[in-house]
Amino acid sequence: CILLMIQDDDDMSVGVILNLPSASTVSLEFTNERTGIQKSFMLPERYGGRFSEAGEEDMLLWLHCNDELKSKGMGNPLCESEYAIWSISADDAANVIATGQARAEDFIVVSGLSVWEKAPGGIAGGIQGELNNNLFEIVPPENISSIFDILLQQEPMSQETIDDNINYIDLAWSEAQPKDAAAAANTTTTTSPSEFQQSTRIYKSDVTISHLADIALKRWITAFLLDNEEVLN
Repeated sequence: CILLMIQDDDDMSVGVILNLPSASTVSLEFTNERTGIQKSFMLPERYGGRFSEAGEEDMLLWLHCNDELKSKGMGNPLCESEYAIWSISADDAANVIATGQARAEDFIVVSGLSVWEKAPGGIAGGIQGELNNNLFEIVPPENISSIFDILLQQEPMSQETIDDNINYIDLAWSEAQPKDAAAAANTTTTTSPSEFQQSTRIYKSDVTISHLADIALKRWITAFLLDNEEVLN
């Protein structure tokens, strides 16, 4: 999965998964201030993780990577980097869309959080522990915008869109390949299929580890993100 880290303190690391659109959608309805035409949009509500903030079960995190909006201070950067992804309130997002400063398709909307607890004193665990165990890798900061653009092409999850959505996941993973370990100062992390996974085959078969991972991902999506109990064969 591709993760955006939004908090890291002595108690825990908190992030959101960016690449898993669910079958649920977020609706936007407004009147274009320039044309007076009423418009409506539906964006995929993405599965960010299985946790929610206390008392905020329906909290949605709105994100953008739009350079024009950044230059106008629309929202807040989630790390100190020129390549940072920004958060923005739902009201501000609706306003910039209504006034023609951005498109609805410029935004990712995420529900739920992913949490890694730390040992007392914050000396072990958290996302750094996952990195130390080679379970995640750092995304090169200069690749963040292109990864974000790829994920924006995903649609609400359905039987008709699941294959295209998984293809976009694979494309984003490929774009997220770290090119420099010095990128560790960035706050976006990812797991990605390595060349070993893409070329190595399962014992006594022609199935690669990467292909098997895609099959497992498709089964998980079908079971948990489609509101459908059917598991694909």
